[in-house]
Amino acid sequence: MEITSEPTIAIGAIGLLPAEQLGESDAPLATALQDGAGLDWAAAVLAFGALVAITSVILVILYGQTRIIFAMCRDGLMPKGLADVSPRFGTPAKLTLILGGLIAVLSAFVPLSSIVELVNIGTLFAFILVNIGVIILRRTKPDMDRPFRVPFSPVFPLIGVAFCVYLAQDLPGVTWIRFVVWMAVGLVVYGAYGYRNSRLRERASSPGAK
Repeated sequence: MEITSEPTIAIGAIGLLPAEQLGESDAPLATALQDGAGLDWAAAVLAFGALVAITSVILVILYGQTRIIFAMCRDGLMPKGLADVSPRFGTPAKLTLILGGLIAVLSAFVPLSSIVELVNIGTLFAFILVNIGVIILRRTKPDMDRPFRVPFSPVFPLIGVAFCVYLAQDLPGVTWIRFVVWMAVGLVVYGAYGYRNSRLRERASSPGAK
């Protein structure tokens, strides 16, 4: 029988130190090795590996976010000038520099816990919209080309929505307030600029559109 690594690591860490003590640590696995097993060198190696892993994750997120905004600029939802592509590298260099600067400022002045909570609620809300979108599109556009079809719709999408709501309701109230404010800012930007310049909306409202 195959056993995944995550439960095994968790069981091993709890065997070294009580769960309460691990929960109070910012780096529980390193703390378990250092305080529980007395392996200071192993804790240092693990901390270095975590730093390398976090750096790679940040780069992947930065790459993904720049491409998302690049697509929004291409579709007219944001100023097209932001999506200028570097003739040398063929990448949206301007967007990368802008987002990199914003991320650096946020990481310097905003607590990590607050950033994590905002990322959590934003991701859960996006998953809720995707699940609802599956149900709506299945009914409004049943003939749409679908390389993958969600089975047992709308049962699975509704279960996905329920799980996301269950996880989101445990987040602090201040996180919900920040999320609503940030959503309001996004809606203002869309209403003031994106709606009027959206190429998708123009194509959908054109006489020849199906």
